[in-house]
Amino acid sequence: MASRPIAPPIHLTQRSALLASLLDRLPATATINVHTDAGYVTISRDWPSHRMETVDSLVDEIAAAPGITHIALPASEGQEP
Repeated sequence: MASRPIAPPIHLTQRSALLASLLDRLPATATINVHTDAGYVTISRDWPSHRMETVDSLVDEIAAAPGITHIALPASEGQEP
């Protein structure tokens, strides 16, 4: 089997900045799958825990409001709705 040329790696800082910029422009995207010659990796947002706690608190408050019978947020990729 013939070997394939390997593209020179992008510097880690530059790669991270590019992926972060892509996620910033696609706010509904939870993960990005990057396929490489060595396999693939899944890139996801690293949300601070306090931010997720705030989201949970807001959802609970909205769900407890009079007249609200259900609230659903879009599921992240790989999660059940």
